[in-house]
Amino acid sequence: CDSGTYQTGSGIRFSVECTLCDWGTYQTGSGIQLSLGCTRCDAGTYQTGSGLAVSVGCILCDSGTFQTGSGIPSSVSCSLCDSGTYQTGSGIVESVVCALCDAGTYQTGSGLEKSVSCSLCDSGTYQTGSGAKDSISCTFCDAGTFQTGSGMKGSVVCTLCDAGTYQ
Repeated sequence: CDSGTYQTGSGIRFSVECTLCDWGTYQTGSGIQLSLGCTRCDAGTYQTGSGLAVSVGCILCDSGTFQTGSGIPSSVSCSLCDSGTYQTGSGIVESVVCALCDAGTYQTGSGLEKSVSCSLCDSGTYQTGSGAKDSISCTFCDAGTFQTGSGMKGSVVCTLCDAGTYQ
């Protein structure tokens, strides 16, 4: 049998009697007798066809996603990075590679691939932690203080109001 196929019986006379390796696998040799000879695509990849003869047919999961299993037959098995995170690479095998949005920012969506997807906290607010999932995580400056910038990372940026004024 050719690469990408195998056969379990004896006396096979035609290549059409060979069985294609399953989706999510490939097989580079010839004359393979068991489906175990088909190699699973690595974690962080998937493969949607059958009878694949080379590993380059295993497709990397997109940026903003990761996938921990091997032999995956579809991109739907690539999991989205959580809200509050992003991920710029492809073919990632662990969720810990999804980076947290910086302090002073938040991000409500999932599966995002760029740090610019993290929104800045509004002026008059700040946020000290990383990986915030919504704007509620941005804290208002205390009464009697203000700040005009956005994306602030701590309460020290809140300035006292001038004498005779209030906030």
